[in-house]
Amino acid sequence: MRRSYGMAALALALAMTAVLGWIFLPTGEDALVRAREGRTLRVGYALEAPFVILSPQVVANDPELREAGVGGEAPTVLRAVLGRLGFNRVEWLRSDFGSLIHELESGRIDIIAAGMYITPAREVRVLFSRPTAHVRTGMLQLEGMDPPAKNLADLRSYPDRRLGVLAGAVELTLAGEAGLSPERVLAYPDAASALQALQNGRVEAMALSSVSLRYLEWMYPEGHFVLVDEAMPEAAPGRPALVFRKSDRRLRDAVDGVLAEYLGSAEHLAAVAEFGFTAADIPERAP
Repeated sequence: MRRSYGMAALALALAMTAVLGWIFLPTGEDALVRAREGRTLRVGYALEAPFVILSPQVVANDPELREAGVGGEAPTVLRAVLGRLGFNRVEWLRSDFGSLIHELESGRIDIIAAGMYITPAREVRVLFSRPTAHVRTGMLQLEGMDPPAKNLADLRSYPDRRLGVLAGAVELTLAGEAGLSPERVLAYPDAASALQALQNGRVEAMALSSVSLRYLEWMYPEGHFVLVDEAMPEAAPGRPALVFRKSDRRLRDAVDGVLAEYLGSAEHLAAVAEFGFTAADIPERAP
């Protein structure tokens, strides 16, 4: 009898747990609703100049200036758009580039602002805004490479030369398409690490967006670099964009509506010019 009572009690407890668990499960709350209620949107970023850069205050780890110190093309565009929507409460969360989509899917962040390219593989998992730029893949080499490689495919002719790329970036795929074997392609968590590897001789070339490499060449004139603006001339330009969860289509659509008016405007061009973007790097304005 006691055994029957105990089993019944256990069954009741499990049922109550299931019901309570169902009641208090996260509801997959709409990020647009939170933003309209004045609550915080969490934006994930990874460092890749000039898409994302940090000011000296952030490098010094000053918490009061951290948000203001996250800059570059992607945060600048996102701030302008969110401001027009009246969404001014933003928390900036730094991550490795290759982890951003996972953190978006897990709910740790609501938007990615990192110059992430639109690709078919990524579109299976996330939603993209309209492209905020059109950029080519470039290649950076140190002076003294004799002769310097003319593009990624030409790098195959020099079997002792290795290529540095960002983990999770499209250049990893492009290197394979150019015929470079996996052991010759080294992936790094951010552009600073890849550049350091180039300077220290761990790789002989570095592939990244040409606008990113132009910015690095400008920032480090003492590096004595040789820049190839189009390392994959036959490839279509990369299309960086803002990134959203599949469940946050309404937030993406709201952002896209503002982007249609903002991109290519005089205000937009002036805002991104300081990061090395020109009118040639910007998509045509929507009609």
